[in-house]
Amino acid sequence: MRDGMQDMFRGMRGASEEERQEMFDKLRSSREDAEKGLSKILMPKQMERLKQIQVQQQARGRGGLSITSDEIASELGLDQAQIAKLEAKAEQLQEEMRAKVAELRKQADDELVKMLTPEQQAKWKKMVGEPFEMVIERGGPGGQRGPGAPGGQRGQRGPRGPRGGNNSDI
Repeated sequence: MRDGMQDMFRGMRGASEEERQEMFDKLRSSREDAEKGLSKILMPKQMERLKQIQVQQQARGRGGLSITSDEIASELGLDQAQIAKLEAKAEQLQEEMRAKVAELRKQADDELVKMLTPEQQAKWKKMVGEPFEMVIERGGPGGQRGPGAPGGQRGQRGPRGPRGGNNSDI
């Protein structure tokens, strides 16, 4: 089943919106069939625990946004206003977490560099060079923002930079 899903996700890259929706429908159907099969094998308490673990995994992957997924939002009885507020708050919290992680990463780097000799520190500084900011866009299955999302602009990546990076000074 996993191999089939991986093949389906690979096929989504060049698919039209209609083809993509059809693939998601097939995926949903496959998942429902798998759950029906599992419900014949597992006891009710085991099925309940499996669903709990699935929600935990979804929460790890999407953070607070897992609350706004269709299935969870429906089960919680969330209305569109609540979903919008939750998504806005989750976005704010994600930004705060990114900033904190960046600060922790900088502190860790600084601590490690301090352990080097002055000569090694100079070499390290030369090896690293001037800061280079690179935007890494993340999103994935189930993401609600950006290209490919409902209402998003598909194919809006912009011109491709030179091979190996996008630093125009090279």
